[in-house]
Amino acid sequence: MATAGSEIASHSVTHSNLSIATATSYTNELSASQSQLKAWTGQSISSFAFPYGLYNKNVANQAKKYYAACRGVESGLNSKDNLNVYDIKVENITSSTTDAQIADWLAQAKATNTWLVLVYHSVDVTDSMGVGEYNITPAQFDSQLSAIKSSGITVLTMQQALTEIKSQL
Repeated sequence: MATAGSEIASHSVTHSNLSIATATSYTNELSASQSQLKAWTGQSISSFAFPYGLYNKNVANQAKKYYAACRGVESGLNSKDNLNVYDIKVENITSSTTDAQIADWLAQAKATNTWLVLVYHSVDVTDSMGVGEYNITPAQFDSQLSAIKSSGITVLTMQQALTEIKSQL
């Protein structure tokens, strides 16, 4: 994926709740994940997704030492007027997300000139990952990608979008 142009982001080593971890533990989760991903991909790893969307002020402050941006799981659109690069808003895709919902989010983002981040947790025919609600099938994924393509909205990696939005600040 990295060699094909996909941006790889960090998500911790053990996927634990960082908001209740010790300082030593969350520091290791942030740094070791970044280091290992860089070793595997050869890419700089500049963004982080908090496991379960859970973090606190101390974790967020430590994340700033390693990453240019972080995202949680809070719903919303991002603009230059409300951007917090350490709490990027998203729309989580679930098994019940419809193409119409995605089309609505895309239309709203286009109309308001805002940044929409879609989060896919799992695309799996059998749901072997055991994520239930957060799993979609390949057919759903294909259909949703078609909705995105037909919207005419430019798709960017997190780093590309951050570079563009920061230039507007």
